[in-house]
Amino acid sequence: MEEAKETKLGENVICVSGIYEELQEEDLLDIFTEFGPIKTLHFNIDKRTGYAKGYAFIEYEKQNAQKAIDRMNGEEIAGQKIKVDWAFKKDKKKKHRRRRSRSRSRS
Repeated sequence: MEEAKETKLGENVICVSGIYEELQEEDLLDIFTEFGPIKTLHFNIDKRTGYAKGYAFIEYEKQNAQKAIDRMNGEEIAGQKIKVDWAFKKDKKKKHRRRRSRSRSRS
């Protein structure tokens, strides 16, 4: 039996922001499935108004996520310019901050 390749949580997730408030989940699915199968789509709706909150998270396979970012970032959907980028940035250089001792010498 072949083992599935393990991926880190959030590794292949993109964030789409600037979504027109009257756009529907199906509209996003139609547009973004062009780049490959979507594993998950989190499309948030305001409970009070019933309109989109303006952003969504889409999970793909890695190569498909990059294609979607490259092709859709800065494009217009329903007359509104969207931004598409990685939902969770990888910080290659982790900054380690030293904590200063708070103890004061009393003389």
